[in-house]
Amino acid sequence: MRGNLFVLSGGEGAGKTTCLELLKTRLPEGKFHFTREPGGTDFAEMLRTIFKTEFETAPDEFEQLLLVEAGRSHHVRTRMKPVLERGIHIVCDRFYESTIAYQCRKSKTHGEKVRQLFYALNDMATGGLKPNLFIHFELPLDVALERIANRPRKVGYNPFDDITAKEHTEIWHALHEFVRFTNHVNVDATLPLEELADEVARIIISFNGV
Repeated sequence: MRGNLFVLSGGEGAGKTTCLELLKTRLPEGKFHFTREPGGTDFAEMLRTIFKTEFETAPDEFEQLLLVEAGRSHHVRTRMKPVLERGIHIVCDRFYESTIAYQCRKSKTHGEKVRQLFYALNDMATGGLKPNLFIHFELPLDVALERIANRPRKVGYNPFDDITAKEHTEIWHALHEFVRFTNHVNVDATLPLEELADEVARIIISFNGV
């Protein structure tokens, strides 16, 4: 039997990355593979570092899109599809919904052309692979903005640390608009992280029947 792909979606500050780590002790050992995007393979992780490199002129949305889809293609082809074909389930922190929210949301340089290009590139990069279920971390916008403002900055450069409240709001709305047309379930991301991880694990186990 082919494995199922679960994607943890949501805006900044929702707790997806921490939840992914907690799920490793809550889901049956050996039956799940945990990964993230951008990233998931040595090649894709190397591309991810480009986003955290400070250049004299930063890559625009079009150039970011090319990087993301190149990494996604490698991730899907060499890791995700082989894992799923072995009957192992995957839990992924973000997938192509984040590309829509970040790179395609509002390209200042190339406009609607970036969104049109996304659909063509993403179809090739994923080879038609679609999540069986998006688990969307539902967090009120005001709470999300407060968490983002109060969280400590990590060491090193990250251009996404400088995203304005207005841009975070646009990303929040873009993610909500996207997931409502997918097979998804919402979880209350205001819950304490341990309880949130318990709820996500329950949803995944119930979906798989394991």
